[in-house]
Amino acid sequence: SLSKEAIGGSKGAMAALGGLAASFVLIGIAVVMAMKVMKLAFAVAEATHEFQKITGASNQFAESLTNVAEDVRKFGGTVKEVSASFQSLFANVSDFTMMSKSTREELIRTNTVLSKLGISNDDLAKGQQALTKSMGQTGEQAAKTSLEMAALARDIGVAPSKMAADFAAAGPQLAKFGSDGVRTFKDLAVAAKVTGIEVGRLMSITG
Repeated sequence: SLSKEAIGGSKGAMAALGGLAASFVLIGIAVVMAMKVMKLAFAVAEATHEFQKITGASNQFAESLTNVAEDVRKFGGTVKEVSASFQSLFANVSDFTMMSKSTREELIRTNTVLSKLGISNDDLAKGQQALTKSMGQTGEQAAKTSLEMAALARDIGVAPSKMAADFAAAGPQLAKFGSDGVRTFKDLAVAAKVTGIEVGRLMSITG
């Protein structure tokens, strides 16, 4: 009777409190997500302003920074890292500004991800300059080749950063091999690992 009513009332109150607690949790999650979105938006806006100030690039190019920043978050990439990759490509790849939006963003995305392996953005961009200007590759192909170089480095036990630096340095000499430049460099990289002789030294020996 009265005890049953009290128990029933208690259960109802507990259920109401449970529902209220769940609502607060959902509200808290929504607030945290909103704050993260706002933080990203502020970071992108700041990076975009800095990028345009340094490069003089238009809003069209700055938009790519926003797109890639949102995309690489799943890899742990930051707006600052995306901006660094973007600026290096802008400065070192002469055809970068003439590439399509999707190609530019593929290069920025690739370089941002590879930079997290400790690879210098400038080495990546200089290597991609050689790939597109001397070895006949498109921007998309250059991005893929950069990924292949990093994979080869891991396979043969060489630091990806060193592989990228060696390729960037060898770019002018590899130009004479044209489209065979990539294969030539990969062969030299493997030979350098086996012999202990630096890639640059091997290039001067082999001519």
